[in-house]
Amino acid sequence: FVESELGMIPEGWRVGRLGEICVFQNGHAFKSKEFSDSGKYKLITIKGVQDGCLSIDGAVNIENVPSNMKNHCFLKEKDILLSLTGNVGRVCFVDQPNLLLNQRVAKIVPISEVYWGFLYTFMRRKTTQNEMINLAKGTAQANLSPIETAQFKIALPAQEVVSDFSKVVNIMYQKMILLKQENLRLATLRDTLLPKLMSGEIKI
Repeated sequence: FVESELGMIPEGWRVGRLGEICVFQNGHAFKSKEFSDSGKYKLITIKGVQDGCLSIDGAVNIENVPSNMKNHCFLKEKDILLSLTGNVGRVCFVDQPNLLLNQRVAKIVPISEVYWGFLYTFMRRKTTQNEMINLAKGTAQANLSPIETAQFKIALPAQEVVSDFSKVVNIMYQKMILLKQENLRLATLRDTLLPKLMSGEIKI
């Protein structure tokens, strides 16, 4: 280990900025008139970004996507989300289809796939989350700035270390997402069949 402005770090690592390995993309400012009772898409707000888990409970629907919405607001599986307001610093994976990114939620996009698992692991650290809270500003409620977050100092490992790390954790995180998707499918099947079983509509 060697001395650094962040304390002792492994030899061969260096102090850099979070923005060197990822880009923060902001969500769209949807208007309430665009909400619908039903629709193809669900809107992911800060409420949906739980600590390590994405929730769509109570999410509003969107049928017609605004023409001025940027393409990155169409969320994809494996996207990393970060809450910017209120309970700031919460991070989760996207594990469901047809979701849109709302304002005050940021998408963390690694500059390379090799940093995907590394970024999620770093952002999920309790120490990192506490530092995000301290970085947040606001009188009524905490607000985290993506620009300031990108300037956050971090101990960056050598490229070969990140590569070795990603070979292990990326597979684990992908398995987590697959298991969550399977749980959702089973829950949907249960909710469909259970009322029919109880009513006698179908029998085992």
